[in-house]
Amino acid sequence: MDIKSKNRSRLYATIIFLLTTVICLAIAEWFLRSYQSKLTQDDEITPGLLQYHSQFGWVLAKNWQGNHKHHDFEVNYNTDSQGYRISDSRDKNGSKNVEKTVAFIGDSFTFGLGVNDDQTFTALLNQKDPTTKYLNLGIPGYSTDQQYLLMKYRHSRIRANHYILVFYLGNDFLDNALGYPLQTEYAKPYFTIGTGGQLVQNNYPVPKQPKPDSEWNKSVASIAFGDELLPQQSSLQSIKEHSALLSRLAPKKNQLTVEQTYPLLAKRLQQQSGLAKAILSQIGQFADSRDFKISIALLPGKSYAESPTSVSGLFQSYVASEIKAISKSLNLEVLDLASKLAAAYNNKDQNLYLFHPNEGHLTEEGHLIVADIIQEQI
Repeated sequence: MDIKSKNRSRLYATIIFLLTTVICLAIAEWFLRSYQSKLTQDDEITPGLLQYHSQFGWVLAKNWQGNHKHHDFEVNYNTDSQGYRISDSRDKNGSKNVEKTVAFIGDSFTFGLGVNDDQTFTALLNQKDPTTKYLNLGIPGYSTDQQYLLMKYRHSRIRANHYILVFYLGNDFLDNALGYPLQTEYAKPYFTIGTGGQLVQNNYPVPKQPKPDSEWNKSVASIAFGDELLPQQSSLQSIKEHSALLSRLAPKKNQLTVEQTYPLLAKRLQQQSGLAKAILSQIGQFADSRDFKISIALLPGKSYAESPTSVSGLFQSYVASEIKAISKSLNLEVLDLASKLAAAYNNKDQNLYLFHPNEGHLTEEGHLIVADIIQEQI
């Protein structure tokens, strides 16, 4: 075989090798994308848990029973005659004398998506402390404004001695300024700050119209960072971010730092910060007027513990620092669940799985850690 023939054979072999590699990578990319899509769509819950409410946006159905099946879990939920999740066997077996009532107001993390009734941190606290009745007033999708309205208009029925508002670091800070929360399809009431500094309620009665397409395009990154993240990313980083295969083979390493992120977020989120302070101030004043104790518990999402230098992790870290500062200025007690959950996650000796790997909410172990932290702090 002459030199030209050998070179031609090598060229053909190289081309065939490259084409085979590209085809294999494309197949692997398609498979991973399909698998990730299946995990996202593999989520079935018995219909009817959430019902429209003109004042709050939505509430839980009363005396509802249902099943929630996801790739990560299969659990059951039950609500009581008031429309809150059952978290205390004393609700069923007859009331016992207790010294005080502590009510947790929050979103799906407080409600306990992904665990059974007796596995939520509220239920675990009831099991640990027979002298106190712990109520689970968590409603999936609620933000601080809805939690304030729920507390304000239902306190006469709840009559708790101590309310713990569970501030979810993942999106509450942003959802407070939105008529449609980032992760739900329903409209909600929201506040703006009037010329005199007072809160002005909007979207009342809450409209029933479905979420507009323009609202679905909003995300934590688009609101908190906008286009200012783009100059920080190279073309390769952008490709990796959108590739299911490359993100697994070469996990994304964020180039942002706290020094870069915090000033950017402080500039972009002045409205959200002012609104959070105004709402928390109203909550504090309402607590004083009704003579009950109020605490703010900071609860993180999965990325805060697992990837603290990611965009989501840095955003949550900023929100935690901001809510701590606001609460301190208002003399509100803060329960820092976030840093302690992160510490528990990073304690490799315990080998704990605190968050469901695909669905993202707290696991049974996560709820147990939260219950221990709360019991220790209050």
